[in-house]
Formats: sequence, structure tokens, C-alpha cells
Amino acid sequence: KRAGGEAAAEAGGGGGLEEWASVPPRVEVLMTAQAVRNALPLSLDAESFHAPPGWRLQGEGAAARWVEVDPLPGMAPREYATRSEVEERLEEAAAAEGRVWLGQLVGGAWELRSRCVAAALEQLLSGLVVLGLAKAV
Repeated sequence: KRAGGEAAAEAGGGGGLEEWASVPPRVEVLMTAQAVRNALPLSLDAESFHAPPGWRLQGEGAAARWVEVDPLPGMAPREYATRSEVEERLEEAAAAEGRVWLGQLVGGAWELRSRCVAAALEQLLSGLVVLGLAKAV
């Protein structure tokens, strides 16, 4: 009696040498979180970040202010002198809701302050693992 694999291979199915040879090899590269971070197109200077959703830059020069576009009903729009202050408040709001601030993608660059990159990257990678798109080893 022949083994099932040999019989299946001779019958034209079940993973014979020809079938194995027709499938290109699959190579997966192991990467550390730091290697992933180094490969990302990060923009870390908050003062050069674009306006986040719900905010706009009003005025010019020393009089310029970052102003909230749609404040909560009955609330005055929040205003900050620098883009860094806006980023700080967005980070704080995300933390208060138990979330990680992920910044924003603009023109192929990930705008996120350096102190938030590790937590954001961990959340993104964990999400990929949960979805089965990456594997933790």
C-alpha cells in the first residue's frame, strides 16, 4: 500500500514536485519595531505640521493663531499660539479617551511628534497582528 501523499501526487494533486515547483518561494523578512520605525516617512517637527482636521491657522506672523473650526455647542473655539500646542492638546484628548494619538498622514509623511511614535507604532502593529496581516515572533 502506498502512502496517501504518493498516491495523490501520482493522481495529479496533493502537492507533488511539479505543483511545489510552480509556486514561487515566499520569503518573509523579520523586522524589529525599531527597523519599522526607521523605514517610516516620519515628519517630527510639530511646527511644520499641516493643519489637523478641525483646525486652521488664522492670521500671519506673530499674530497667527491656531483656531478650532467647529467647537462644541455652547463653547468658544479653542485657540493656541503654536502648532505644537495644538498637537499637545490632541495627544491629551486621545489619552483622556484611552486612545493613542496617531497623528496624520500628509503628502506621504506621517506627522507625529517623536514622543508619540513608539505608542502609535505599537498600536498599528498590534492591529495588523489582530487582523492576521502580520505575525509577532
